[in-house]
Amino acid sequence: MNKKRLVTLLMAITLVLSLPLQASAASSAKLSTTAKASIEKLAAQSNAPLQKKLTEQSSSIQELEIQDGQLNQEIENLHRANEDKRLAINTRIKQLNAEKLAALKSAAAEARERYSPLFALQTSLNKQLTAARKLKNKTLIGALETQLSVVKTSALLARGDIRLKDEAYAKVKESTVKATNSARTVLKDVSLEQAKISSEKKASAETGKQIAAESKSLTAAIKSKDATETLRSVTTLATLSGQIINQKTRIISSEKRIASILEKAAALLPSN
Repeated sequence: MNKKRLVTLLMAITLVLSLPLQASAASSAKLSTTAKASIEKLAAQSNAPLQKKLTEQSSSIQELEIQDGQLNQEIENLHRANEDKRLAINTRIKQLNAEKLAALKSAAAEARERYSPLFALQTSLNKQLTAARKLKNKTLIGALETQLSVVKTSALLARGDIRLKDEAYAKVKESTVKATNSARTVLKDVSLEQAKISSEKKASAETGKQIAAESKSLTAAIKSKDATETLRSVTTLATLSGQIINQKTRIISSEKRIASILEKAAALLPSN
């Protein structure tokens, strides 16, 4: 690979790694310092009604810009908190009762291994007793029956111990599956809110394109010193900015609903 191709590849990788994990909603309209000054100058040269409207719409755009910045910060904070909660819940789901289940499973396996010689002895004595009966050896039969009676009692207690350990494991396993399934069912509602957020961001992107196009029209109107066209343009920008604000407000509502869903899911997962 030559140096030029290597540099191109590294640039491509850097670009991919720097891409945001989630697309952001578009921003509201922004008036540059030059644009503000030009609008103020046009307003001062216009009749009273036009002057008032130009000033109001310009101020509205600036207020919406401030509000937009506040909403952006709120969205970022909510989204980051929700992501942290979601990751924590997923970790809890994976680790729920993991140590307890491992210990119970190990205890049952150890019990089986510990009692294995006893069960083997019981099987061996049963075979010997069967053989002794075929030989009609009463002395041997009596001795084996006595020994087998003791072993049967011990084996019965051993099987009871294993059964209790199996039941303990099964009980914890069942409650764990029930809790994790309940939490996962609740978490499905997160995807519904995420779909709403994606829809709002898509709509916001379209509004952003309209703002970009209208901003060019405003620049042209200001350059031509057309107060009426400037008013039309800033009024349109204020309206579009209002749409951005509404879209981000709905995104915040969805993020808050996601937070509530995550809290509900977390409540269904008992502490280890």
